[in-house]
Parts: sequence; structure tokens; C-alpha cells
Amino acid sequence: MSVGPSRRAAVLALAASLLVGASPAFAQVRTLSEQFSESRAWHERVGDWFATVGRSPEERRQVLLQRRAQRARNDAQEAVRRRRTQAERRARELGR
Repeated sequence: MSVGPSRRAAVLALAASLLVGASPAFAQVRTLSEQFSESRAWHERVGDWFATVGRSPEERRQVLLQRRAQRARNDAQEAVRRRRTQAERRARELGR
């Protein structure tokens, strides 16, 4: 059973229109997920919730600021450690 060129073209056109029509929806979902996650991992959000449950709004804000600052320090230290390791590896490779 062979499919004629006009039927094949119609199926391809339908598939393309569905993909094009759905792409804004996918972009919206990605934008919303980025907005709600605030680029934080789920375990960080859960930890923040446990750290702030039962606190006043001012205490909650202070705890969240401290935890965010600590994460930034840890990320910076990890980046320095990674760069140092890469530099040492390159120096060993050049020294050979």
C-alpha cells in the first residue's frame, strides 16, 4: 500500500503546523518553570522551607538571605577549586 505524494504532503503539513503551534506553549512552560524555580534546585527549596517554617516574615527573609549568600560563597569556592585543578592539570601536561 503506497501513500501518494499529496497525502504525504498533507500529513507533513499537519505535523509541521502542530509543532509550530505547540512551540509557544513549550516556551511558556519553560519560562514559568524558570520563574518559579529561581534557578535553585529542588533540594535547596525544600531545605529553605524547613529552615523557615514557623518563623516570622522578617526572620524568614533573613534566613533566606543568609542561605543564598552561603550558597554563593560555596559556588565561588568550588569554581576557584575547579579552575585551580584545571590549571594544575594543564601545567602537568605542558611539563611533560
